[in-house]
Amino acid sequence: MPDWFIEKEVPSMINHTEVESAQDFMLSNDIMIVPLLSAGGMRIKIIEGMALGRVIISTTIGAEGIDYKDGQNILIANNAKEFNRQLSWLKANPEKLYEIGQNGKKLVETYYNNQRITEKLLSFYR
Repeated sequence: MPDWFIEKEVPSMINHTEVESAQDFMLSNDIMIVPLLSAGGMRIKIIEGMALGRVIISTTIGAEGIDYKDGQNILIANNAKEFNRQLSWLKANPEKLYEIGQNGKKLVETYYNNQRITEKLLSFYR
């Protein structure tokens, strides 16, 4: 993370920079926001957050490579207005925290677990 972003003070936002345990940090929050605007490959932290049953709000670019369904197992927002709208929607519909989180967890268990990935890799090698 660039220094200018770490040093920037934004009301109602806490920048945690590095945390001791990513898993403990994710488990301590219901929502994981991943506002990526450029990247390559799959974002493993999104998969890890989904595996823990967290609701992920990310951009289309952030969710690239993941077989997601917007509104079902992840929430997509591509600009500040959309991120605010998704957060407001979750606040108005708190039951969706559990539902979307569990759907994301099922997605990871079905398509991204180590056994399935290993089987695909072995099949490819054969």
